Amino acid sequence: VVIILIIVIVAVNVISNFTGRKGFVRKVMNAYRDYDIETLISLSSDMYYYGYDDAAETYFESAVGYGLDSFEESVGHNYKFSYAIDEIYDLSERRQDEFFDTIEAAYPDFDISMIEQISIAEVSVTVEQDGKSIDRTVSITMSKEDNEWRILYIA
Repeated sequence: VVIILIIVIVAVNVISNFTGRKGFVRKVMNAYRDYDIETLISLSSDMYYYGYDDAAETYFESAVGYGLDSFEESVGHNYKFSYAIDEIYDLSERRQDEFFDTIEAAYPDFDISMIEQISIAEVSVTVEQDGKSIDRTVSITMSKEDNEWRILYIA
């Protein structure tokens, strides 16, 4: 019974790391690390389709590029990249309403009711090279749209 219980607990932990919000954050962070803009676009909110042409591509190239450039400036070009998910939390109703106002102002044609939920993942990123290292927090704001998690913002 104890062995079965341990197996179930391990299985639940493994499954939760590859599905749901944690699994989504892992996909985003792997694409972030690799500067895989196409994957980030495929994971992005539908709101980007209501902006100017290439809105998602421009946004992710800028946001992710800035983050990666800052790592290179701090430790060099051939660094080792690692990350850990510190926390994933849902926004309060008040903060979610503020986000909706911001989204409506930037993307007036986007139907805000498509967003079922907004969550934020705080991810600790560490880059190391030749004895130098730097730690930064990357915040991923994500929305649940049509029962799928999507990227709203990366900071």
